Amino acid sequence: MRLGESSRWAMTPGLLLDDVVNNKVSAEGLALYCIIRAYWGGLDSVYPKQETIAKLTQFSLSKVKRLLKELNDTGWIIKERQSMVYGYNQYFICDEPFVKPIPTKLSQKLRELESDVQED
Repeated sequence: MRLGESSRWAMTPGLLLDDVVNNKVSAEGLALYCIIRAYWGGLDSVYPKQETIAKLTQFSLSKVKRLLKELNDTGWIIKERQSMVYGYNQYFICDEPFVKPIPTKLSQKLRELESDVQED
């Protein structure tokens, strides 16, 4: 399966290129990010099956899973499981690395206070 017409292209954030140079993201991870951007266009989030990505990239399914995890762990995509029944994920494509908030005792206390207020 070919990726597509020669008119397909993907913008690549400079910070992602920096992460590749600094060995935070592999070259294959960069390639996967660009293919997802090129194939699914300007969409903010996509729902491709990992098998579909593997066919497009000609990577093994295990390599696709590893690279998606790498991109998720470094904040370049955000993976959310959408359906346990149908087994698909939603991927949010980031233009800059998403920093996942680290839970703190203060944020936990605030959530407890908010739930107490809502119960009253």
